[in-house]
Formats: sequence, structure tokens, C-alpha cells
Amino acid sequence: MIPAGPTPADGIFRAEHMLRFFCTRLPSIMLIRRIPSSRRVFSALRPVRRKARDVIRAVRRSGAIPAFWRVVDARLIGPDGEPARGRMPEMMPPPRLLAWWKLALDARGIPWMTDGHSANARLFVPALYERMARTELYAVTEESRHGPPLPLPLKHNLHWTLAVLLLFLLWQGFVSGWWLLPDSAGRGFAALQNRAELWRNMGALDVARVIRNHEYWRCITALILHADAQHFFGNLLFGGLLLGLAARRMGLGLALLLAVLAGTLGNAANALYRPPSHVSLGFSTAVFSLAGIIGADSALREGLTHGGWRKVLLPPGAALALLAMLGTGGERTDYAAHIFGLAAGTGLGLIAGYILRERGVPRPALQILPGLIALLLPLLAWLAAFRI
Repeated sequence: MIPAGPTPADGIFRAEHMLRFFCTRLPSIMLIRRIPSSRRVFSALRPVRRKARDVIRAVRRSGAIPAFWRVVDARLIGPDGEPARGRMPEMMPPPRLLAWWKLALDARGIPWMTDGHSANARLFVPALYERMARTELYAVTEESRHGPPLPLPLKHNLHWTLAVLLLFLLWQGFVSGWWLLPDSAGRGFAALQNRAELWRNMGALDVARVIRNHEYWRCITALILHADAQHFFGNLLFGGLLLGLAARRMGLGLALLLAVLAGTLGNAANALYRPPSHVSLGFSTAVFSLAGIIGADSALREGLTHGGWRKVLLPPGAALALLAMLGTGGERTDYAAHIFGLAAGTGLGLIAGYILRERGVPRPALQILPGLIALLLPLLAWLAAFRI
């Protein structure tokens, strides 16, 4: 039999059924689903455009990578080693972070392989090490988010360090009469120039005058007086090197202030230790205090943070070795002042290192105030010495 085709009655029935559906059922469905507006309806009908970084891209591997090895650089990782929720990052980290990842895996003894070159490189580990590897890489990534360590401010302090050393040279030349003042200079300056004995009498560390006459300014003025040119240039050479290293670590203003304070404390301790007949002068107390400052700051900020006891003990040991080589020889060497200066510098260096480790190195603009205080202290001490 040949089936009969659709009749007009069938068409009328279908049209009636569709009309009944659109009039009764469709409004209730839209109300239940709470479609808010036609704009959202049309926007929902548009094709979804996903960003490339939101899509997990397939990781291709060469034949050299075993099939059971897993890629560990394609997903965010959490502290427990599991993939974290959130938007997908780029497949590969920056080259420097990738190098840190490799070092971390090597330190933990986790085998790894890379496939590809530059931006297309991939990092693979065995499946059994995947959780451990992701935990280590998470720790390295979190540490790198704090940013690289602040660059040592040597380029900001080199010319200022040389300026301080030049000022020190001009001062010594004025005291020792190495250059003459013009005739237009006042009589007071002309009377003070080339009077080294007068300056030594007024500013040297005379223990009897410090203890009995309470002339405490001598603990500061003795730092910038020297016996002769050899004494001065030796302290200028080693002091300039250590001052530059300290300024590179913590800034010139702070380093100069700590050197003056530690040298003053070292001279005060030396005055208490020595007999009343003892007289000393020179910047060497502050020089060895700089060695103590650098050693203590290095041990506290770098040894305790990035290394073990070897890195903690090595910088103070180097400072003691410098003291043994340069600070204890010669008949005219005041070894006690060097020891006290090193001890005072170590104490102030520990305090400064702890503060700098917590708050960071001050900006160059903030180095102006401690630098001015360091230069103002000797000036006030000399004003007290001459009672001006």
C-alpha cells in the first residue's frame, strides 16, 4: 500500500498545537527560568569568545620525553601541590624564574627534562614527583613575587663617597698646612692654619682630660686628627674602601653616621681602659668599626636569611682577620682602640642590620639627614673644644 500524504486536517492540528504552546507553555517556562531581558538573551546566543590564556592548551612533547612524565608549568599550583583554582596563566614563566625552578628541583633531587626552546620550552617531571615538584615550584614562585632584592646603591653613593673623602683630605691639609689660604681669609683662619700641635692639643684623646676634666668631645675630635701624612693616607685608603662597601650595603648617610658613632664609642671605651697618661688620635678606630658594621650586617641580613652557620660566621671572621693583620702591629698602634672600635661597630651593625632586614634600605633622599648629622657631630665637637 502507498501511504497517504498529509491532509489539510493534519496541518490545522499542528498549527493549533504550536499556537497553544506559544501562548500557554512558553511564558511559564520563561518566568521560571527568570530570563531578565532580551539583551541577555541575545548576548547568550552569541558565540563565546575565550581568551587564549583561559584555555588549557595541549602540551606537545617530543619522543625524548617519556609518556608518563607530567608537565609542571601549565597550571597554577597551590601550597599543597595541587592545581589552584582561578584563571590559567601563561604556559611558561619568565626565563629567570624558570632557571630558579630548575635549581629548586635540582636541590630537592627531583629529575626534570625540558622540551622546546625559549618561549616554547616545557618543563617535565616524573608523575611520582609531580606533587613534590609543584610544591617546590610554588614556594619559589611565591618568593619571587616579592620582587628581586633591591640593587646595591653603589651607583648613587660612589661620587658622594669620593666627595666625603675629598672633604676629609681638605681638612687634613688645612690642619697640617699643606695648602695656604688666600690673603683675603680672616686672621682667625690664618692663625689656625699650619698649627698641628694646637689642633692635637685641643682635640686628641687625652685620657686624663677626658676623665678628670670631662672633655668628652675629644672622643669625636680625635677621629679626624692624625700624627703625620703616612698615618692619614693609610687610614684614608682603607677607610675609603670600607666606607664604600658599607655605603653600597646601607647607603652613604647611614654608613657614615654609624662609623662616627661607633668610632666615638670605641674611643670612649678606650679612654676608660687606658691609663691617664695615654694620648691617641686617628680615624683608625672608625675604620675598624666599619669592618665590624659590614661583618655584622652581612651575617644578619644574608647569613641568617640565605645560608647556614658558615655564612653567619664568615663575615665577622673576616673582620677579625682584618684586625689581626692591620690593627695589632707597630709600636705606635693603639690596638685597644681598634678592638673597641670593631666591637662597637659590630653592635651597631647588628642593630642596623635587623632594622634594614625588616624595613629595607632607606631611599637616597632619606640618607641626607643621617649624613648631615654625621658631618655636624665633629663640627659641634670642635666648637665645644674652642669654646666658640
